[in-house]
Amino acid sequence: MRIDRRYVVLGRCQYDRRTMRAYVNGTPMNPIQLDTTQAATDTIDYVVTDQNGLNSTSTRTVIVEAAPRSCPRTTPKQQPPTSIAQ
Repeated sequence: MRIDRRYVVLGRCQYDRRTMRAYVNGTPMNPIQLDTTQAATDTIDYVVTDQNGLNSTSTRTVIVEAAPRSCPRTTPKQQPPTSIAQ
């Protein structure tokens, strides 16, 4: 994603009686908020624990990067006219 864009959580599903926790770069965070004001790579871990204490983790990596610089427009070199000898 580009710098200064808003991160939108893509969604998650959970079934039965489970507890879900989200961590951004290892820090518990709910709701998830990412700093998109500068280039960075963030890791979001979704950890689900069921009623028996078993865990499952899903990880999403979000890369915030600057917009690519546009290439300067160049015009092709003009070839000098060729003269035709008669």
